[in-house]
Amino acid sequence: LACVVFALEDFGTAASVISAMVFHELGHFTAIGVTGGNVLNTSSSGVGAKIGYSSNGLSRRREILVYLAGPCAGAIVGMIGHYFGFIKFAQLSFFMSLLNLLPAMPFDGGCILASVLPYDKSRTVLVISGVCVGFVLCILGLYFVAVGKNFTVFASGIGVFACLVGKSSLQ
Repeated sequence: LACVVFALEDFGTAASVISAMVFHELGHFTAIGVTGGNVLNTSSSGVGAKIGYSSNGLSRRREILVYLAGPCAGAIVGMIGHYFGFIKFAQLSFFMSLLNLLPAMPFDGGCILASVLPYDKSRTVLVISGVCVGFVLCILGLYFVAVGKNFTVFASGIGVFACLVGKSSLQ
């Protein structure tokens, strides 16, 4: 997402997106440390960032806490940014937090959904959920494009579909 915004918007928007992503990931880093996990690696792509960590047998509840920490950190820094007048940063941070809570992979909401479902059912539910979320994001994104807004939501929908196709081709 950051790459799309970077290419299409002004520097302030790109800086805001990158800052929001950093705070989001810092939320995950903090939760991993607090719950007893160890960060193994980090990577980023056009869809976002990913932190590889060893859970050391974390309970399901603690694992969900790790997934929720990123969107919560984003919402908190968004509120702080809004208070200090960084409106674009606040809006992007809130948007990214909400987007990350959608129940589709690779978003945190999809990881939470996978954590609460039995393993044998999680793949089917995640594929159905991902198709639904991807479809809604694409339709909403096309509406935004039609009314002259940024097409980042559309790009997010395409990203969800790309992740679904990528995962299914690997299995």
